[in-house]
Amino acid sequence: MLITSITEQKKDSGRVSVCIDGKFAFGISKADALYHHLKEGEELSREKYDIITDELVYGKAKDKAVKLLSFAPRTEKELAERLSADYSPEICSRVTDMLKKYGYIDDEAYTAAYINDSFKYKGRGSLRIKAELRAKGVSEEIISAAFENASPDEEKMAYELLKKRLKGSTPTDRREMAKHYRYLAGRGFSYEVIDHAFSRLNADFTEEGYDG
Repeated sequence: MLITSITEQKKDSGRVSVCIDGKFAFGISKADALYHHLKEGEELSREKYDIITDELVYGKAKDKAVKLLSFAPRTEKELAERLSADYSPEICSRVTDMLKKYGYIDDEAYTAAYINDSFKYKGRGSLRIKAELRAKGVSEEIISAAFENASPDEEKMAYELLKKRLKGSTPTDRREMAKHYRYLAGRGFSYEVIDHAFSRLNADFTEEGYDG
């Protein structure tokens, strides 16, 4: 294995990125690089590589992962992406596999909590929530199963948001109505749900005298 480059990391001048045979292998402190006599253009034995990755790099990757999770729960993909700046895919995979084994990463539990919080506290519709979960790397299978167990009343949520937004009035022209449609659509509600919210609000206004 040939060490093809050792470069100082942009975000941490005390660390370097080591590439072996032209590919990123691991990130390591400058002190550890000096201790292990790592130099560009020199061969790295399998024995030394295993010592560095198993005893040094892997341990620090685990520490960083646990620290990241202490700040906020994350999906497997999110954590791997944060680790990838300093560690190879092999190390990232080893760390995430270990954390999944001991329950530190659980995409199913994360998704259930995310859906609940998004509906209950953030007023987001299912379309937006699903898109956000996909961006976080959650599988369609997990997303679908989690939504089957969730039972939000999206029509009521959209109605309450619209009611609060209009403050006792109803849209008087198409331009104004389109603006409120875009607002609710941006929060992730389907047009069917939005139509129902408008219909309910109009019914309140015309039949009972809407007072906000």
